[in-house]
Amino acid sequence: MEQELNQKEMICEDGIIDEELYNKAKYKILWILKEPSTNFSVKWFKGKENCFTKNKWRTFKPVAECAHKLLHDEFTTQKTKLSKTIQEIAIINIKQTPGKKTSKNKELESVYKKNKDDILSKIHTINPDIIIFGNTMKFIKDDIGLEECKNTGLTFPQKYKGSKNHEYYMNIDKLWISAYHPNRRIKGLNKEVYAQSIYNCLINWLNFKNNNE
Repeated sequence: MEQELNQKEMICEDGIIDEELYNKAKYKILWILKEPSTNFSVKWFKGKENCFTKNKWRTFKPVAECAHKLLHDEFTTQKTKLSKTIQEIAIINIKQTPGKKTSKNKELESVYKKNKDDILSKIHTINPDIIIFGNTMKFIKDDIGLEECKNTGLTFPQKYKGSKNHEYYMNIDKLWISAYHPNRRIKGLNKEVYAQSIYNCLINWLNFKNNNE
């Protein structure tokens, strides 16, 4: 019974997967997801040659595919390459305890409000160049400095091809991308289209930076 109770109370360990690789990466990338589906630690990925051997990685393989496209300018599904790439990024969850198969927005909104200071502190410490929201921007949108984008002279949110729900914000220092959850099941939005649509935001951001630096 004690073991069962501890299992239920266990929380996830999120954040930067490998500090050295994160700091060496071309861009510092943070994914913000809703909640883990089971007990979870980002350290599970550290040092592994193949992180994606079970179905429970259905969320994290697309995360790595998108990160690989951004960091290495290619789309790949090769598990060994993706296992290296995922160690270059950071991942956090809005809710720290395992959820059910379908996340409830009202519950996640309540959890965010309760733990807002801790979540924002994590983001500040991780200090990413690019934040990708897996259908989570709606919970945190008012608290992450998007008002700074007004200084760019552009109208936000910018929309990008691939989904009516995809949008992004940027300034000279950061890129914020709101996307479907990586474990999406949407007709026509396959892995490569999903990664490419996010990559297109990066290209637009880099063009903006080049024209304004």
